[in-house]
Amino acid sequence: MRFELFVANRMKSGRGGNTNRTPSLNIAVVGMTMAIFIMLLSLMIVQGFKNEISNKLYSLDSHIKVTPFHYSPDASGIIKVDSELINLIKNTDSQITDVSLAIEKSVVLKTTDNFKGLYFKGVDSSYNWNYLNSVMDDGCAPDFSTTPNGVILSKNNADKLKLKIGDKIRAYFIGESVKTRNLVLTGVYKSDLEVFDNNYILGDINLLRGVGGIQSNECNYIGLNCKDYSKIEEITLSLNNAINNSRFGEYLLVTNTIIQNTGYFTWLELLDMNVIVIIVIMLIVTSFTLIAGMLMIVLEKVNMIGVLKSMGSSNHSISKIFIYATNKLILKSMLVANVLAALFFFVQNRFHLITLDAEAYYMSYVPVSYEWIYILLLNLGVVLVSYLTLLIPSRIVSSISPSKSIKF
Repeated sequence: MRFELFVANRMKSGRGGNTNRTPSLNIAVVGMTMAIFIMLLSLMIVQGFKNEISNKLYSLDSHIKVTPFHYSPDASGIIKVDSELINLIKNTDSQITDVSLAIEKSVVLKTTDNFKGLYFKGVDSSYNWNYLNSVMDDGCAPDFSTTPNGVILSKNNADKLKLKIGDKIRAYFIGESVKTRNLVLTGVYKSDLEVFDNNYILGDINLLRGVGGIQSNECNYIGLNCKDYSKIEEITLSLNNAINNSRFGEYLLVTNTIIQNTGYFTWLELLDMNVIVIIVIMLIVTSFTLIAGMLMIVLEKVNMIGVLKSMGSSNHSISKIFIYATNKLILKSMLVANVLAALFFFVQNRFHLITLDAEAYYMSYVPVSYEWIYILLLNLGVVLVSYLTLLIPSRIVSSISPSKSIKF
């Protein structure tokens, strides 16, 4: 064992206790533990928010859309779909998992006591219902083969219209003439994303084709989903180039959910800045706490410093002793903080004890995400900053005179 490490391990500051047992150093340990815990907490919560909100945005609508120019969600633009167009889309990138057709049209739902204007989103059999099924509050997604007039509605709208599963709904489609259809509520979902929940009802695309006189090979837009969210913009560009270089480029446009929800994604990016600010502040707090902690150890060991210097120890060697001693405080604080953070993650992720206003935060609870690579990088950053911080007070050792310090 190295001399400096041996002395650091044998250092005493009280009766039979180590340097961590004095009240002043206990305060230092608590301060560092709380600072590191807050950094870990902010990282987990912000990452949780980003993952959950992004997942909602990616799951409630198609990742990429092929639409006519000047498309608006009211059956105002029509695409004639053929095998050449579908093959061009599917062959653009292997990341594309499914391709579905959709039509959107304004509708007014009327019950005995109330009415509500919405967009009816008609989807085909290729539509991916996985996410909506996961947030289904009651019932299930409609099976169009057995219930062609089945629809799902958000909990907010179902409550406003006082509807329950199995109820019939009178729907009025307004165009050149008003057309009515009887719908059946098969499912009630709750995504907490207001822009979707308050505006959409989902049902069979063929119902809207019948209402609007649209052919079976026609739709408002073609929706694509990708395996990897990070590839959406890259695939959008590739597909746009492929379409522009084909006969379809004269009247088709490619867009994606990132472009359509710029406000949400910009907000999520700003959350990263909040985390950076919190981490910087907590690192400053940790640094001052470490400096104070080391100064307390040095002042308590002035006599020992004089003895070591009189025996020939260099300032560098004595500084290393105090750095090793303070490192024990850092490691103890980091261990406790990481255990507390892991415990918080487990409890909050499982029981959702801390709740939120869903209308303000798009979530009914505080989401958390434990991504070990970010946790590891944060811990390594704390170790690095702590070590650099300790170099400052350790220099005080060089100013202590052996002849004066041994008198204490």
